[in-house]
Amino acid sequence: MLLSGIDGVFKNLSPEKFNFGPFDGGIPDGKVFKNKIKLLPDNFSEALDCLEKDFEYLYYNNVFDDALIRQWLKIKRAEIDEISRIPHPKEFELYFNF
Repeated sequence: MLLSGIDGVFKNLSPEKFNFGPFDGGIPDGKVFKNKIKLLPDNFSEALDCLEKDFEYLYYNNVFDDALIRQWLKIKRAEIDEISRIPHPKEFELYFNF
C-alpha cells in the first residue's frame, strides 16, 4: 500500500480525478453521481485481479521483482480456492441440525 501511495505522489495523481474521492459530506442519492464513483474491490479475489493488471509500481527501487509478485499472486489465488471449499460456520447453522 505504501508503494502505491508513493507511486501516486511521484505521478502527481489525484484521487478526485479518478473519482475515488474524497467526498465532503454525504453522497447524494442521485444515481448519476453514484455511478461516477469508482468502488474499491469487493473481495480479495477482485483485489488480486486489480493487482495483476497493474503492479509496475512495486518495482520501484527494486523492492519486489516480477517472479516474487507472480508467485505471491499464485499462492494467494490457491488460498482463495482452498478456503472456498471449506463450509462457512453459517452454512452449518443453516443446513445442519445441531
